[in-house]
Amino acid sequence: MSPSDRIFDVARQVIEETRPLVDADLKITKDEYQRRWKAVQQAMQDREVDLLYACGSELDRSDAAWLVGLFDPSIERYAVMVP
Repeated sequence: MSPSDRIFDVARQVIEETRPLVDADLKITKDEYQRRWKAVQQAMQDREVDLLYACGSELDRSDAAWLVGLFDPSIERYAVMVP
């Protein structure tokens, strides 16, 4: 078995084990979406940051997923640039 086959096997296992625990229909409200963006932009302003790169993936649903209220059940990386 090649290293990439082993990686895909692990990814499939993680998805199969966690999928029943995830409510993919969960949505954030427009107000919550705007609150998150404003909080991030305020933190950027406080630190004098002009552009922020937020990223995530199925296995690392952190920055970008939280910011936009996204659940993306793919293994691909995704990102958001925040002005």
